[in-house]
Amino acid sequence: MLRINIKYNHRAPAQKTLKTGNVTIPDQALTVRQILQRYVNGQSVPDLSNKLYYSQDIYVPDPAHFDLSEMQEIKESLQSQIDLYTDEINNFQSEQTTEALTETPQTPENQDVNP
Repeated sequence: MLRINIKYNHRAPAQKTLKTGNVTIPDQALTVRQILQRYVNGQSVPDLSNKLYYSQDIYVPDPAHFDLSEMQEIKESLQSQIDLYTDEINNFQSEQTTEALTETPQTPENQDVNP
């Protein structure tokens, strides 16, 4: 019989607790139903495009601070990615075309007949 002893502290770390009541401001957010009703009725819908949040892993460089060599390097990198994806798309489309051409059409002679 195998026994494993794991010493683990099951206490949760200290958390900050809010002593006040509700900290939300009334009428600051719309429910999904309200947004859809406003859209259907032709009323203005809040602009959600500016509220995108990204993780820390995504690095978006500021092109205003690039020199010409950096811009050329980025251009070549993007062009190689475009070429790679274009090749993948073309290969996929040619495989689909080849599969469609090699399939035998269903005729009464080659259909499975189930009684």
